[in-house]
Amino acid sequence: MDFSADMRSVWSAAIFCAALVVSPPALADLRQVSGPALILEGDLLEVRGETLRLWGVDALEPGQNCYRRTGVWACGAAAVAHLEAFIGTSEVRCLIQDGSSDEVQAKCSMKGLDLSAELANHGFALVPPDGPQDYILNHHDGRTHQAGLWGTVYVPPWEWRQGRRVLEWIMDAKGCSIKGDISEDGNRTYYLPNQPAYDAVRIQTEHNERWFCSAEDADAAGWLAR
Repeated sequence: MDFSADMRSVWSAAIFCAALVVSPPALADLRQVSGPALILEGDLLEVRGETLRLWGVDALEPGQNCYRRTGVWACGAAAVAHLEAFIGTSEVRCLIQDGSSDEVQAKCSMKGLDLSAELANHGFALVPPDGPQDYILNHHDGRTHQAGLWGTVYVPPWEWRQGRRVLEWIMDAKGCSIKGDISEDGNRTYYLPNQPAYDAVRIQTEHNERWFCSAEDADAAGWLAR
């Protein structure tokens, strides 16, 4: 029996197993950034001198406004303030994610609480339809509870960056969002924000078209639901 050959086989197997055990933690350590966080935007942090974009969500931009019944709300600034208050002086732990984005994206947590989930739960960030869906349950939870932007008239942040503004299609100073349209043949119809044709309708108050704050108001005024 060739004991030397057997020993070489044993040592080779041992080294291979050791590599399997040691390599993943070593790689994980290389992909981790931890420390105090400076909040730059609703989903943008600086940790240890590295700028990181929170992975999986898209937060309201700092300059964004949303519209409540009571008027204009600086929802983008509120997103920044919420994250600052949530983290406080605690350290965050961020795991860099693989991706093709120009920005460094990371899953970040504070005391084990996921920052992306926190923003989505409180309606300060959305899950983009063409992005990863890891936080879609948090997204829906925020909508269910009408948290943050869900209780307002707003533009998704990815559309806001393309130049779209709420005032292009929501002109009522009170933030009323139901559109009362008059067709060429004189039919008076109102549109709710969740209807497919809503965005295409432009209200011309000079032609007696108007805004309603509720479907009940529109019904009472004699306008018909679309």
